[in-house]
Amino acid sequence: MKNHFVIGFIPFGGHFDDLMGLLLQELHQLEKGVAMEMNNEMVWVIASIGLVTADMPQGNDLCNVKKQGALYGCRNCLSPKDHLTDNTFDRIRFSHFDHVTEERFIELQRLINRNVPKTEIKNFTRQHGLRSKPGVLSTLSRDRHLQTPQDAYHAVAGKVQRLLECTLNMLNESGKKEFLKYWRHFEKLAIWHRLPNPITHRKSFMFSDGLQLAMLMPFILRRFLTPGDVTPKDLAALCDRLSSVNNRRLSAINAIISCWVTVADAAAYCFKLTLTTHDLNHLQDILMEERRELLEVT
Repeated sequence: MKNHFVIGFIPFGGHFDDLMGLLLQELHQLEKGVAMEMNNEMVWVIASIGLVTADMPQGNDLCNVKKQGALYGCRNCLSPKDHLTDNTFDRIRFSHFDHVTEERFIELQRLINRNVPKTEIKNFTRQHGLRSKPGVLSTLSRDRHLQTPQDAYHAVAGKVQRLLECTLNMLNESGKKEFLKYWRHFEKLAIWHRLPNPITHRKSFMFSDGLQLAMLMPFILRRFLTPGDVTPKDLAALCDRLSSVNNRRLSAINAIISCWVTVADAAAYCFKLTLTTHDLNHLQDILMEERRELLEVT
């Protein structure tokens, strides 16, 4: 209806730049416009890339933001790594802007043309959070930052899997046995596929497995989890991070369960097909609460 066409590229075993290189010439031609006959009438057709989505590593590559070793590794803003969890950081003021990034690449190219030492080039890319050279999509007409948004599915599912890893690592051998007992006998929907063993095979979990387990975790943990199921070291560390001073061991257990409740709630609202104003306000509040609890628990 809006002349938008969704195209998916999943080149297993191949390189994205090699695949897109075959299409760049036609895309450049379409950006300039092509005359086509339609209903016995000549029309001028213009097309361009509207949005590019990818998982976290490749998404940063596609908008030319450096992933590892950069002072500013976010594709959307210039938040330093030590401020990524700072709720007061002015993300709007310090956003990435395409024209600024383009100027940085011009400066980088000047350094390369002057044959400066590699360490100087490395320091420049690290300081500005850039790749060593622009990606294959940089020659197209697009805003590399606005048109390469964060992939919500990978972000939310990756967060769930990270929390799952932290939670299960906290359990001692007795706690892991109790977890498996309640997990195996939990009343699951008949149409759900069988999940791998979360203790022994969670490395093979797909994102959908993690999201499915996220719906069960609050109920499973509430049925068995006690301070005696957590390793003393992790329990002591969690107690130290909690602000509550009354019955800190029990508060630590409640914090783990509460964190899973909040994460499951946030995931459910992130993937709702329709969102009302009330839903959006709730999502904003629950994401703030989720951030606070994740910092405490993990």
